[in-house]
Amino acid sequence: IGPAMFQSKKGRDLALRMPLKRVLTETDGPFARNGRNAIMPWQAYDCLVELASLSGGEPDELKQQVQENFRSLSTAR
Repeated sequence: IGPAMFQSKKGRDLALRMPLKRVLTETDGPFARNGRNAIMPWQAYDCLVELASLSGGEPDELKQQVQENFRSLSTAR
């Protein structure tokens, strides 16, 4: 998921329907834009804050889950 997903109701709904054990964050930065501003790679954390706000979770718990998801993806060769 990326920051751009949270700009529309459809994107927010899709993000909420994704199983947390499958979520990875991305930004497409610096090529993606939020209005006139470029979205930067370090803004991937913002996705966790948005998702936590929508789902009632905690950003730090989501961060740990995303890190675990990435580790399992990188070792699944």
